[in-house]
Amino acid sequence: MNAKCYGLRLGWMLAALAGLPLPLLAQVDVGPTLAGSLGATLQNNRSVTASSPGAPGSSDGSARLGTGISAGITPGYTFNDNFRSDLELSYRDKPGKGDSIDEKAYSALGNLWVDVIHQSGYFIYFGGGLGVADVRLHSSDGSDSAIAPAWQLGGGAGVTLMSNWAISADFRRVTAFEKSKFHVDSTEDLKTRYGTNAVTISLRYAFGGMPAPLFGGSTD
Repeated sequence: MNAKCYGLRLGWMLAALAGLPLPLLAQVDVGPTLAGSLGATLQNNRSVTASSPGAPGSSDGSARLGTGISAGITPGYTFNDNFRSDLELSYRDKPGKGDSIDEKAYSALGNLWVDVIHQSGYFIYFGGGLGVADVRLHSSDGSDSAIAPAWQLGGGAGVTLMSNWAISADFRRVTAFEKSKFHVDSTEDLKTRYGTNAVTISLRYAFGGMPAPLFGGSTD
């Protein structure tokens, strides 16, 4: 086949593509975002090492933690169709079950998320980040706190609603890099590694607009 035939075929292909909608390439306006989330932390057993100050040896056990509250506010920034970042400021607690300790944590985590956006307004995302968690343990005998470097993995799925809004169901796993030490009473020190799973519903506002909203906007 000669160059002329190749040129004709290429011209037909470009003309056909120019007339087709390209939903997966819908443009996202670059700009800041602001989100709020509310949901629950999931119950789990946490391994704990107990030791007495000034005494040799230690003992291993577990703390039973129940379902608690997860809430946060998240300023962010959209870079392009696929990437956005945010600073997640959150509060999560887990009440102790039985005679176990209660746990509260305030965290600040910088994240990078990868969005997959579809023509109908549905999207999924995944990513993670790094930051710190201010962990606080409370027992009937006292309380103590420690700041721990932490990492996060997460993801979710949602829809773009009107021109500037999106709602999503989200999952977060936050884990400290190492164990922290807590002096919760006068006779015993506890060492444990912070980690929690949370499921939330988030509402996000994009100041630059959302692509292909389900209601109240153009899907061009």
